[in-house]
Amino acid sequence: MKRLIFPMAMMMALATPFAGVLSAAPRPDAPVLVLVMPWQDPGAIIQLAGGVQIGPQSALFAALGQSDDPGFVTRLSAAGSWSVRDGTQLAQLCGAL
Repeated sequence: MKRLIFPMAMMMALATPFAGVLSAAPRPDAPVLVLVMPWQDPGAIIQLAGGVQIGPQSALFAALGQSDDPGFVTRLSAAGSWSVRDGTQLAQLCGAL
């Protein structure tokens, strides 16, 4: 049991910041993190919803997007995104802002 305490503590310490980033609801005036299924193209979904992809690159399951249109988040869901989260903190970390 003692051998499990350190690895579990490290896992919690590393996972906690990501949980905070992924739990925030999207704001219409801020960058959003668009999460998609592995076979989907996040950039195409962002463009289909009327936004632009921001950031240095996208990941397999996600990309950062932005639009000035208040209906952007709703259209992302309709275009096939799995989830849309607030991407402000992540965009700052990635150098997109």
